Amino acid sequence: QPLFAQTRKECANMPIDTAALVKAEAYALQRAPEAAPQAVSRLIKVYFHVCRNDAGTAEAATAEEIEEEFNMMVSKYAANGLCFANMGTNFINSTEINYNLDPDVSADVDLLDPFLIPNCLNIFIHQELAGYRGNAYGIPNIFCSIARSGLGAPKSMTHEVGHCFGLSHTHAGCSNTYISGTNCSATGDRVCDTPADPYCFEDENCFSTSATGCGYMGTCEDAGGQDNWSPPYNNIISDLS
Repeated sequence: QPLFAQTRKECANMPIDTAALVKAEAYALQRAPEAAPQAVSRLIKVYFHVCRNDAGTAEAATAEEIEEEFNMMVSKYAANGLCFANMGTNFINSTEINYNLDPDVSADVDLLDPFLIPNCLNIFIHQELAGYRGNAYGIPNIFCSIARSGLGAPKSMTHEVGHCFGLSHTHAGCSNTYISGTNCSATGDRVCDTPADPYCFEDENCFSTSATGCGYMGTCEDAGGQDNWSPPYNNIISDLS
C-alpha cells in the first residue's frame, strides 16, 4: 500500500493543569501497583452550544447530528462506568465564533465564557475552528469545541471530552517514550496499558502509514532505538483513526 505523511490537525497540544495532574498522580501512587482498575459510576451533564452566523444562518449542527454525536459518546464511555445526560441545546448567533474562533488565541477562547452553563460539560459546535476538528483548550476542562468537519468522525467529540476528563494525547512526550513500556507513567497519556504511539513523529521522514491511515509502516525509533511500534488506533485519545 502507498505511504504518506499524515498531517491533518485533530486538536492542539493543550496546557495541562499541573495541580490536577499532581493530585491524580498522588492518588495513583497510594494504590498498590497490582491493583485492578477501579469501577466508577458517574453521571456527566452535557450542554450543547450550536454556533450560527450573526443573522442566525449557517447553523453548525442539526438536532439529529447532535443526537448522533451524543449517542456515540454514550456508547464509547459506557464500558468505563460513565453516563451522560443531555441537558439541552442553545444557539449562539456570532459569525466570529462560528467561523473565525482560533483555539490558540486566548482572547478568542474568552468569547465562549459568557455561554458556559454551570455544573455541565459544555460542548460548542462551530462551522470552522482554525483548521482543527476540535479542541478542549486545557486538560482537564469544563468545555470543548468541535468543528463541523468533526461531526460524524469516529471519535472527534469523544476525543475532546477525554481531554476534559484529564486525559493527555497518547503521543504526548513521545521523544521520551519506550515501546516496551518503560517510563509509561511519565509519557503519552500516562496510562501504562496504552501502547506507545509514534504520532509525534508525523512531520518526520520516518513516519508513514498505509493508505487507509490504519496501519503504521514507518521506521521511527523510540528513546531506546526500537522501531516496532503498534499504535493504539482504537484509543479515543490517539490522533490516529
